[in-house]
Amino acid sequence: MKLAIMRNVIVAIILRETKTRFGKNKLGYLWAIIEPCSYILIFLMIRSVVHMNIPFGENLFLFILSGLLVFRMFKSVTSRALNAISANQALLTYPQVKPIDAILARICLEVATMLVVFFIFFLLLGILSNTSVIQYPDRFAVAILATVFLSFGVGIFNAVLATLLPSWERLWGLFSLPMLILSGIFYIPKSLPPSAQAILQWNPVLNCVEWMRFSIYLDYDPLLNRNYVIGFSLICILFGLLLDRYYRYYMVQQ
Repeated sequence: MKLAIMRNVIVAIILRETKTRFGKNKLGYLWAIIEPCSYILIFLMIRSVVHMNIPFGENLFLFILSGLLVFRMFKSVTSRALNAISANQALLTYPQVKPIDAILARICLEVATMLVVFFIFFLLLGILSNTSVIQYPDRFAVAILATVFLSFGVGIFNAVLATLLPSWERLWGLFSLPMLILSGIFYIPKSLPPSAQAILQWNPVLNCVEWMRFSIYLDYDPLLNRNYVIGFSLICILFGLLLDRYYRYYMVQQ
């Protein structure tokens, strides 16, 4: 019974979020897809203009895209989750609505949007290159699920922490550029010195990028620890849910 109520609440909040965020825009929900697509296209255009060498494989766009899409999903989900509670504060006065419902609704909406973006780019790349861009579809599906799981875990943690610590939203914004550089989007992590690899492997986003490339290329040697990604995500979910449980009354009264 409680799960049914929770499901109905989350669906209702998703519909409310969609209408609030895109209802006044003529393009509606399409804008949610166009915006990250534009972001990624600009990056790809810049890299093509500066004539960057292809770090691996024969297609520069495929190499960068495989990393950029993973990073963009993580950044979009975790950043949008930051103010999930404050944006739905009025709804928390209803006893059926809990802070975790608002968080899950926003995360689900953002994940669904980014999955569409994933599909669009890989479909277009496959059509334009006239070749198969995904060598291992099963690995590809698992890599996407791992990225979603990581984004989900950090998103929950971020949403609760941002409510308890308002300055966290600004601090999280400062991580964007370092995360972009340290996630292996424009280079092969295994080509770096062992000392650099030892540091980079602690970045869960880099592991997801490597997981994605491991599914795309036939002979790619990734710097990948699958158990670390899953474990890191589970720890974030656990801490997020514990903080939500312990400080729920405080968050509702904000």
